[in-house]
Amino acid sequence: MTNRVFRAKAVTSTSVTLEGMDTSEVNLFPTGLGAGTLRKITTWVPIQQVLTAEISGGDPKYVSVSLLDNENDINLPDGYNAQSLAMTIADDPSLPHHSALKKTADSRKIAAVRADLPSGSKILYSGYVSFDETPTMTKGQVMAVRAGCAMQGRPVRYAS
Repeated sequence: MTNRVFRAKAVTSTSVTLEGMDTSEVNLFPTGLGAGTLRKITTWVPIQQVLTAEISGGDPKYVSVSLLDNENDINLPDGYNAQSLAMTIADDPSLPHHSALKKTADSRKIAAVRADLPSGSKILYSGYVSFDETPTMTKGQVMAVRAGCAMQGRPVRYAS
């Protein structure tokens, strides 16, 4: 759950149920032994005019183990490789996302990023945002700036 973004499904004065987060496995989440912190997201600034959005990394990692009593090595899961989101955005410094990306990148703090897909699906990311406001200038192409998110937790996807 560390550094992940979830929607609140139910909120009371003493608890929050996170949509899509199953904490019923008592070996992972022992009753009464976990306290976490949450940050409420009150405002999203849409990133408009995205030209490309590409994900890299995130593939599973394995550690190879050679047991003395087995002639075949085995692979055991060992988490996931680091994941990043890279975007090119049509250059328009008058749009609200320009200053929001600059401010978020300058803060050097983990931030939430949301992708709203045409199907209505939403993907939530958590990571360090970077922003290069110097546009590319290629003849015959729209000027574009680059933004990225170095993810610090696994993305969360909702169907709507």
